[in-house]
Amino acid sequence: MSGLRSGDLARSMRDIRIIFFSLGLGAFAIGTAEFAAMSLVPMIAHTFGVSDPEAGHAIVLYAAGVCIGAPTIALFSAGISRRTMLISMMLLYTLGNGLSAIAPNYLLFLVCRFVSGLPHGAYFGIASILASSLVPPNKRSQAVGRVILGLTIATIGGVPLANGIGQLVGWRWAFGLIATLALCTALLIVLFAPKDAPRKDASILNEFTALKIRQVWLTLAIGAVGFGSVFCVYTYLASIMINVTRVPESYVPIMLAVFGVGMTIGTLVCAWLADHKMMPTLAGVLLMGAAAWRASPRQPINSFRWPSMFS
Repeated sequence: MSGLRSGDLARSMRDIRIIFFSLGLGAFAIGTAEFAAMSLVPMIAHTFGVSDPEAGHAIVLYAAGVCIGAPTIALFSAGISRRTMLISMMLLYTLGNGLSAIAPNYLLFLVCRFVSGLPHGAYFGIASILASSLVPPNKRSQAVGRVILGLTIATIGGVPLANGIGQLVGWRWAFGLIATLALCTALLIVLFAPKDAPRKDASILNEFTALKIRQVWLTLAIGAVGFGSVFCVYTYLASIMINVTRVPESYVPIMLAVFGVGMTIGTLVCAWLADHKMMPTLAGVLLMGAAAWRASPRQPINSFRWPSMFS
């Protein structure tokens, strides 16, 4: 009997690891799409004959999709099981990025980027809830961190890979790769995610009651300011490196990977700290971010001299 229990425990742990991998793969696909699009702005601008700032509108439309999709999907999916929602979100993500890869003109490309952004926030929210339900209460932040780890790893491997693919064979192939990853995630969730029953007490009205809590609005505001500062820089990182600092285009993936290493290390460390002291960890992360941007060179960036290896 003890052997059977040990075997059951081993299978349970294996299944949980597969579930975490599946959720992380979805985060990897989303992270690659989100950040790779930023690094591909110069290529997209060249293809459609628009300026880099105009091509940046694709990032804005994606973000608009995230902002609209996350609360809307959360409201109207309250009575649907998590597993079903995760599968649906990944299939929608597959569709949006697949169509982005073949968009014949800039206007349709913008529409496709908006559609791609719709499931972004909802996926992370539902995946985080599912992940935290698989572990003890004192490890829930680390469980959520393991899901987010897929996104940060995307900035190390996925984004430079997508950027490299864009340089070698065209940016459309990068979005095709992202669509394939999203489809693989949907299949893994179908095969391995636990089936759960919808909440019987769920309703749109109950979801709206959360907006009466001041802490909810404060949390949303902190997230908007914190993420906004990062994305503001990251969106035009490739354009700044190519057009302002004049480094070779081949160095862009390296810089993106360095950025991703920092995000990954931060996710691992902060997830562990958050399980012990949530609010001090959050405050520390925001202060470190502010200090990092403040420490940027004060001289005009176009007068900065790169080492000879970048010449």
